[in-house]
Amino acid sequence: MANNKRTYKKMKRHPYIYKYETENGKRYRVRWTHYDSEHNRQEFTKSGFGNWQDAEVILRRAQTTVDKGGNNTLTKRKVTLGQYYEQTKKRAIEVGKWRPETVAQKETYWKKQVKPVFRNVPMSEITRVTYQNFIDNLVATQLSNLSTQLSNY
Repeated sequence: MANNKRTYKKMKRHPYIYKYETENGKRYRVRWTHYDSEHNRQEFTKSGFGNWQDAEVILRRAQTTVDKGGNNTLTKRKVTLGQYYEQTKKRAIEVGKWRPETVAQKETYWKKQVKPVFRNVPMSEITRVTYQNFIDNLVATQLSNLSTQLSNY
């Protein structure tokens, strides 16, 4: 090829995989975009595969890694749960996802139960075990009292 510009052609029945010609024959490329936990667009690109099956394997690995939270941008930044909650609340109100009643209900839950425990904790440090202990503590202290009161009726 005389020029360095390549023309990529989509492959039928293989989304995110493209084929292109080089001096050495056909090659395949993976190009996949997704949005991270902070709603920023991320792109995964790899080129130079000899066959489409190899490209497909790499694509599936990248998608699985993202699904499992392996490329979590929150681990690179020290975003606290309180900061993330405020960002989420602001966005939900702006796009009309939360009605005023929903905002009031979520604010009450946040202020009374979650904020005292997790407000200044970086999200990268909140594990499933930590969160499960928090839920168990809620059940043991607050929710069990409610269920006891209800059973008396």
